[in-house]
Amino acid sequence: MNGGAGVASNEERLISLLDENLTIEGRSPGDPLNLDRNIAEAGVSSQDIAAFLRLVNEEFGTSISAGDCGDLLTPRSLLEYVEANAA
Repeated sequence: MNGGAGVASNEERLISLLDENLTIEGRSPGDPLNLDRNIAEAGVSSQDIAAFLRLVNEEFGTSISAGDCGDLLTPRSLLEYVEANAA
């Protein structure tokens, strides 16, 4: 038993998924992430956001619907959703 060492937090997993799949204006992958910045306002298309949310559903076992998308446009709001709804 390793006591949880090496297990990424939901925040780390979400940021990693974001870095691997989205390009946010003014930010390079691995740079600090402003959790309160709206990703739609940061140059991410609605199509890319929808695809990213499908990946989040797969990664965390959540069921984000199209109707939820408008409320989950900041990494913080998405993280809070994941923390409350992850399988």
